[in-house]
Amino acid sequence: MLAARALIAGSLSWHDAGVLQALWRVSEWIWGLASGVLSVLYFARMSAAHPRGELGKVIRAATRTVLAPAAALFAVLFVFHRPVLVMLYDATFEVSATAAALFFCGSVLRIASWIPLYALYAMSRTRAIAVGELLSLPLFAALLAAWGDTLTLERAGLSWLVSYAAYAGFNYWAMRRA
Repeated sequence: MLAARALIAGSLSWHDAGVLQALWRVSEWIWGLASGVLSVLYFARMSAAHPRGELGKVIRAATRTVLAPAAALFAVLFVFHRPVLVMLYDATFEVSATAAALFFCGSVLRIASWIPLYALYAMSRTRAIAVGELLSLPLFAALLAAWGDTLTLERAGLSWLVSYAAYAGFNYWAMRRA
């Protein structure tokens, strides 16, 4: 994240970097809630279900309980992102609908990636966890670096979305791998 923030600060204006930080801050409300429910409620259930061959049932329950409401909350946040940013910061904190949508969709994928990540922990699949971690924030930083001086908020949002799509895809694949 430090590398990503440095790339953003070096490529975007200070204002755009602040707007991006504001998008992350409002997203943290939902991330924190989702992570808390997964760690407090579902991790123990996954750990108990795995040896019995019932992990799939717990994964489906976690998806219904965590991912579906998180996606709905991000949809609401997208609809109201302008007044929320104005209320929390000021009227200059404006972001295009495209950039907001990309970041919020990427954030939904981030939460989606955590469900199989917790399952991988429950399965003691540490090698898969380590490899998968390269597809989250390190991939995001690499994608930002690839844009160079042409980085925009929309391109940063696309990079966020792509990195968490890759991370979620890998985690689901690794979880299902025998």
